[in-house]
Amino acid sequence: MKFRFGFTNETGAASKFLETAPFTVLPPDPNASVQLDLGDQFIFAGAAGDKGEIFAMSMTTGEAIRVSPDSLGADCPVVSHDGRRILFVGNSDVWVMKSDGSEMRRVMPRPSDDAWFHRCPSWSPDDKRFVWVTMVPMVKQPSPGAIYLVDVETGAATTLMTGSNFSSADWSPDGQHILVGANQYTDGGPYDFSVSVLRLDGTKISQVAASTWGASWAPDGASFGYLCGESVLSLCVADTTGANVRLVTDSVYSKPYWSPDGGRIAFIGNGGVYLVSVDGRARRMLYPVKPSFDITWSPDARRIAWACGGGSNGNDICRIGADGTGFFRMQTTVSAAQITWPPLM
Repeated sequence: MKFRFGFTNETGAASKFLETAPFTVLPPDPNASVQLDLGDQFIFAGAAGDKGEIFAMSMTTGEAIRVSPDSLGADCPVVSHDGRRILFVGNSDVWVMKSDGSEMRRVMPRPSDDAWFHRCPSWSPDDKRFVWVTMVPMVKQPSPGAIYLVDVETGAATTLMTGSNFSSADWSPDGQHILVGANQYTDGGPYDFSVSVLRLDGTKISQVAASTWGASWAPDGASFGYLCGESVLSLCVADTTGANVRLVTDSVYSKPYWSPDGGRIAFIGNGGVYLVSVDGRARRMLYPVKPSFDITWSPDARRIAWACGGGSNGNDICRIGADGTGFFRMQTTVSAAQITWPPLM
């Protein structure tokens, strides 16, 4: 079976079209490996059949490799900060493998059979632990769940917090805090969205009211961005303590995606992908394309990529320079999501 990838430049003309070699399934031999060049790869979750799988695709040649077995229904790939390992969720359990696809093992099973709903894990800065959210999905009522801190090597898990309707949990860049998104749910609908900063012992430092799901750390860990506003969804930034809340820009329809240098934020806005400076003074549309909600920055902050809707098989992968030049659309027969641009090794 072969997968085809087409490339379209910013003029809309097809610049080249190629047919890749078949995707390579991770071999059962634990000592075997698939060689990946992470400096030239996107890691993403894709659906090529009934179940999701993890793929690595060259951003220059379009050649792709499947690095997770198709039996796991894999999603949520997250590359470690040192680029050596990938966490992902398969069959509602957390797994880890080396970045070349070898030595895959289950780190943490879901806490119960009915707690199959999850959020993507988030690595600690030293790559020794991760934070993970699981919930028991309920219809029109609170979904009970828990947030765990898990040791990658041993699988030992500590419960950070229990509650309901957690939308995210992300480890701070300085390793000291966890950013948690949540909401209340009653009378048939969600309300009272909030973003909290927790210490690693579960005590709360701050909490701010939010408008909907979606929050993320600034690269220095001293502040975080989240969606605020009442009549118009907007982007706000607050200090870790919850103080110094400032409005950055309005008409924002995704979580904020910070540039690695912390100076700019990418987001989904009206009809396209936008960039705004953290002080809100410089905002512009990067490209008017139907977007999904997965944006990733290159490690050097010169380019961004995202899962772009409107493809013949679901989401394609789009890439553009942070200066608005060099747009490419990578057309694929798998519907892409949860794209990660690994760190340079």
